[in-house]
Amino acid sequence: MDGEGEASAYDDWAKPFVDWVNEEGVQVVDCEYIISDSRFKIAGSIDFIGLDKNEKVFLADYKCRSCKDGKGKFYPKDCKQLAIESVMLARKLKLDYFPKVRSVCIDTNTAEHYHYEWSDDEFNHYFECAKLSAKTYWIERMSPKPKKNKKKNG
Repeated sequence: MDGEGEASAYDDWAKPFVDWVNEEGVQVVDCEYIISDSRFKIAGSIDFIGLDKNEKVFLADYKCRSCKDGKGKFYPKDCKQLAIESVMLARKLKLDYFPKVRSVCIDTNTAEHYHYEWSDDEFNHYFECAKLSAKTYWIERMSPKPKKNKKKNG
């Protein structure tokens, strides 16, 4: 893309985000950063960590989706993922704030990028949902299952 490395079939898909990073003066901190948290019993990878113009950490997550009418598709589950990652990262880095979270929807038909920065209200709501989802997952998956009630036929 910028003369470094070999050309890739994915260059056209990545270039809009790289251009946005450059235009916004974003400092790249890390990509595909592995994070885990024993309190939430969650592990995953953060697609993108950057510093904004005010040197505040923020997260971005890429979603490839078929879009219509020049609009990206953004769903509550996107914010749930980002919110819990933000809280985990804040704990790990000992930040006194939760990094802002942004979804980047990449249109699978056109490679156009659409950005959505989740509001504080959305963040707080979906963080609570994510915590409950994690708890439910572990209860369903890791707790002993109740015994089935055996009914007699006849």
